[in-house]
Amino acid sequence: MLNTKDKKAITNEVGTRHIRANKKDKGKILDEFCATTSYNRKYAARILRNSPGKVLGYSRIGGRKVKYVITKAKKIKRTRNRIYTYDVFLALKKIWTIFDFICSKRLKPFMAEAIEILTKHKEIDMSPEVKQKLLKIFITSRVIVYAHSATYGFNVYCSKRIYPGDGQSMENISRYIIRTSF
Repeated sequence: MLNTKDKKAITNEVGTRHIRANKKDKGKILDEFCATTSYNRKYAARILRNSPGKVLGYSRIGGRKVKYVITKAKKIKRTRNRIYTYDVFLALKKIWTIFDFICSKRLKPFMAEAIEILTKHKEIDMSPEVKQKLLKIFITSRVIVYAHSATYGFNVYCSKRIYPGDGQSMENISRYIIRTSF
């Protein structure tokens, strides 16, 4: 049975190997570490991820002492470009209103036909790019969720509740649309 000091020493030593290792080797290192310290696997993985790295050395830069430590690389946050613009949102909202606010699973099959008929009767104007995006939109897209919450529920920016079909025109409803940064 190991005492706490020994476990910490083992953790520091194994932690530096764990940081340098690839994914396949990390599993083997974790198995060895769990067998040695009798830690739970999840707990051991967390300790090794957060363990301080091995000190490589010290130097003086500008009169200050600097410590060099091996650490894990920081992950770069990926940013995605928006697929659906505000024009797509407004066109989708108008089509959804015309179809009496049906759910997205029922709306999707009628989307191509609705776009064709509405453009033919000049109810809606859209560019070919917006039309293409509306035809490719997923049922679970957040754009549909934004349209739904803006029509039915309380808005982030106002406390007025909006009910479809109570005599409000599309212009009045569009005042309460959640302003998203498309």
